[in-house]
Amino acid sequence: METGTNASESGEGDIFKNTDRYLNMIKGENKFIRRNAVKSILTEFKKIVENESAGSVQLTEELIFNYLHPITYLIKDGSESTREMSCELLDIFIHNIHSAKLKEYLPTLIPILVEQFGQPEINEPCEEVRLLGITILQDLIKLLGKELNPFIDDIIQILSYTITDPFNYVRQLSCEVTCQIADACRTVFHYNSERLLRPLCISIRHQHSRVRVAALQCIGQVVLLGNHKGIEAVLPYVTQRLFDDSPKVRNAVVMAVGSWMVDHIDRYSYFYKLLPLMMSGLSDEVPFVSNLANSLWSAAGSKYLEETIEQNRDLADFPPPRPVHYPKDVTRPNLGCRILTWHNVCNILPAIANEVTDWLQPTRIKSSQLLYQLILNCEEKVTMHVEKILGFLSKSTFDEEPVVVKFTLKSAKLIGYFVPLSVTWPIVSSAISQGATDGNLSILGAILGGTDPIILGRSLNEVTKFLSDSEICQSLKTKRQECLLSIAQVLMNLVPVEASEIQVASDLFRILSTVLAQTQNSETGEKAQDLLTKLGEIQGLSLNELMGHYSGEILKAMIVNSSEWTSASTDRLIFEVILSHGGLAVDKNMDTILEIMISNLNPDKDPEVRLKFFTMLAKHLKSYSQTTTSQKQQLQIFVKHIIKDVLDPNLVWKAGKAAGVLRTAAASCLLAILDGHIIDPEVLMVIAPIIVTSLIGIVEDTADMTRLITCGCFEKMIVHAKGGIGADVLHKIYPVMLKRLDDVSNVVRIGALNTIAAVFTNLPNDYDTDRYRSYLAHTYTTLLVHLDDSEETIQDKVQGVLEQIGHLRPDSLVEECEKTKMKHRTPVRCNQLIETFKKLNI
Repeated sequence: METGTNASESGEGDIFKNTDRYLNMIKGENKFIRRNAVKSILTEFKKIVENESAGSVQLTEELIFNYLHPITYLIKDGSESTREMSCELLDIFIHNIHSAKLKEYLPTLIPILVEQFGQPEINEPCEEVRLLGITILQDLIKLLGKELNPFIDDIIQILSYTITDPFNYVRQLSCEVTCQIADACRTVFHYNSERLLRPLCISIRHQHSRVRVAALQCIGQVVLLGNHKGIEAVLPYVTQRLFDDSPKVRNAVVMAVGSWMVDHIDRYSYFYKLLPLMMSGLSDEVPFVSNLANSLWSAAGSKYLEETIEQNRDLADFPPPRPVHYPKDVTRPNLGCRILTWHNVCNILPAIANEVTDWLQPTRIKSSQLLYQLILNCEEKVTMHVEKILGFLSKSTFDEEPVVVKFTLKSAKLIGYFVPLSVTWPIVSSAISQGATDGNLSILGAILGGTDPIILGRSLNEVTKFLSDSEICQSLKTKRQECLLSIAQVLMNLVPVEASEIQVASDLFRILSTVLAQTQNSETGEKAQDLLTKLGEIQGLSLNELMGHYSGEILKAMIVNSSEWTSASTDRLIFEVILSHGGLAVDKNMDTILEIMISNLNPDKDPEVRLKFFTMLAKHLKSYSQTTTSQKQQLQIFVKHIIKDVLDPNLVWKAGKAAGVLRTAAASCLLAILDGHIIDPEVLMVIAPIIVTSLIGIVEDTADMTRLITCGCFEKMIVHAKGGIGADVLHKIYPVMLKRLDDVSNVVRIGALNTIAAVFTNLPNDYDTDRYRSYLAHTYTTLLVHLDDSEETIQDKVQGVLEQIGHLRPDSLVEECEKTKMKHRTPVRCNQLIETFKKLNI
């Protein structure tokens, strides 16, 4: 221990012994000698400081003052390393001089610092030296505080340039030092504080977020402790930082604005400008930013109420209770915040109206978030501004940015909470009536979602009746359809009891069925279907019962203009939806459906419309077979009229491709009826002559499909009649089918063979084979010709048909086979038939 002390004393003694030599060296003209001298001095003093911290002899002021002034002037030395080491030495000296002595030294140091670091042109090219210079200034502020008042202008001059230094660490430290000098010299700082604002506004745009944060913190202090007018100059720049990508920068903005709202001497003059910035922070997506904003906003409101307690005595003593119907998961702002907002909302709304449709996306986002907070704080006081707000809210719903749309709808929902429906409904309904834009409907849905269910229930009839109007609910736009479904869902969720009332339910059914009919989006269609099911559940009905209950009124209303329908008519699409569900919707309205069918399948109607109706009819005919027993008779009348008044006129041959397609469609519908056994055999026997005559007219149609379907219709009709069709009608059919055996299409030929087999296996009970022997012989002869067909499948089919009908006149068949077999390429099949029917004839 004694050895260390002696070393320390020896070190200090060396400094004393060499003082004159060192001083001569640092005053010399040779820069290398100066640099080496400063280096030696710095090394010696560092040793002393280290020994001092270990408990050895303290560094004496006498020793420091021997070197203080000479070293100070070396800050301007031409050598970079000399300047850097001089700054380090000065920092050591400053920390080891008594404050009174240090104060006497300031008139020497401060001018040199100003000359070196406080000039428009950078005199100090080295970044590290500039950083050390600001560090020296920081240490002076910490040690002397308000003793620096006489030098405040010089210090501000230095900081006004170093705040915009190219080196980011110098900028950051300069901002910290500015905060410290503002706090230390409060009484004089405001005289020249405005000089710092412009450099600070430049620094808050720096590329490094740390610098921007430091600059914003500094601006907060400079404005708060400086000239009160400075807030006007910095506000535009601070506002821009609300859009910063860094949460820490936005947090600094909130902190600065919050401190101004709470402590700024002239804050009442700037509340209307500061309030939008603070409220923007309330909706920040980063929790620590929004939490800080909430805390500062609450503090500002509390202090405002405290300071204006006399003007707001009644509200403070008897505060309005929290509304029963208030948004869930939302903290209600305190009374001071609400009063402060009420007094400033008129100044803020015009700016929001302009910026909510701004071309810059971030501006639109912040504006929509601000509006939400403004309405939340205004509560019922927003009523007087609601018409203006709803005007620009409807435009915001079209925004491409989801965040804007989200906050727009949240704002509209808040209006539903705070503004009576009797006020908002006339405004929104009038806007929708003038032009039912998707935006207005979205806003209406959001307002209804925030409305008190009790109040909404009283107006539900008016709302649903309005929305079910064809001018509003009929649209091919997916966005419009989604809006209508959202409104319907809101109504059914909030007021299910009122939604079960007949008129309301009827209107909702019309809206949902219209959307379901017109949508081209599968998800929208599924949602509409689900809501129809839910509507039925509310009323205690299945979907089938719901369709049967409410579709009749819609169908009857359609009859009036059904003859004018086009392929794009909404009523036609709704008609198709009703038919697609079948069941009770069809059972209870067969007469109406039949009348609409006849009207739209008139041969004079537009071919495109007729084709769509044929497609619809063919698609859904099978559902008619699922009717209850009580509807059976009505079904038969319905199907009979469909065949006579709808299908038969459209089976008449006309020239043209469109006419051909329509004939195929009509024949397909007839085949669906016959194949599904929808029509009773008794009814079929009555109308069979009509059907046969029409089908014979198209059996030679140019379209293969039409000929094939015609053969199928003949076959199904004969089989379904079960022998009830008379011989005179059958004798019209089979000759036509025999001719079809020469058809170019093998599929049609096979269809014709099936029909021939059906004719002769479903003969009437009183059919006299002796009397009609010539008919049978002609049939056998024609079939035997095709028994030698080049296609083996046709040969097999013909042989099968002959085996089916040969029993009627086996002798005639054997005779014809004997005549024909020698003409065939091979007599094998004829011999098989002869052998089979000879046994039968015996």
